[in-house]
Amino acid sequence: MGGLNREEKIKQLRGEIRVLEKRTSETLNKSNEAFDLGGDGWHDNSAYHAVMADIDKLGVMIDQIKEEIAALQRKSGKVVIVHGTRGGRDKNWFPYLDRQLSKLNFHVIRPQFPTPQGQTLSSWFKVWNKEVGPVDHSSILIGHSSAGAFLMRVLEKLKAPVKACFFVAPFVKDIGNSEFDKLNGRFYKGNYDWEKIRGRGRNFFVYASDDDPYVPLALSQEVADILKAKFILVKGAKHFNESAGFTKFLRLIKDIKSL
Repeated sequence: MGGLNREEKIKQLRGEIRVLEKRTSETLNKSNEAFDLGGDGWHDNSAYHAVMADIDKLGVMIDQIKEEIAALQRKSGKVVIVHGTRGGRDKNWFPYLDRQLSKLNFHVIRPQFPTPQGQTLSSWFKVWNKEVGPVDHSSILIGHSSAGAFLMRVLEKLKAPVKACFFVAPFVKDIGNSEFDKLNGRFYKGNYDWEKIRGRGRNFFVYASDDDPYVPLALSQEVADILKAKFILVKGAKHFNESAGFTKFLRLIKDIKSL
């Protein structure tokens, strides 16, 4: 397979596995009578040994595919997309972002966090630890709305910086909605270690809209100022959600590519 790129190698390996699976199935069917002999008779059957050889080869091929996929993931890194309060992993522009980044060989993770029932800092960390696991210098964190406040807590716990953090309509204090403030406050209650947080991301981006019905522009600007982040004002995006027709996020893709 010399001279092939990773994608071509994986395609070829998958094709070879399909051939081996077919050959193994055919060999097994032809060998049923020999297997029925019992005792050592089937051990001496050449078809049996061919089957075992095919199975061994399949195992090797599968291991090679796993190695190639792991190499691709290491190359581009892990991207974690975190939804906000009353949100979900399959809403807004998250599926679109997943599809586009997967084409670029990123390993995309979209956890589903408990909300609004059971929404606490500890319950979200439980999901994070189970579905995301360790992040490193090649990782990218993306948070929508209150997810920004949660991701600040994630950054506080890291021992080394991630590649970049993208916060969309973020805030780290009450937004003036009692229902949401009660839920969101579980993330930002208590002081943040801003110095440590700033040191846990090599690049920070903040996106805000001029007509967000939930998050005042000033609150997102404040987050950008604290983080010394690149601030991007997107006019007319409201809360960057489906109800506002925001199911794609071309600017975010562009900024990720620019890293």
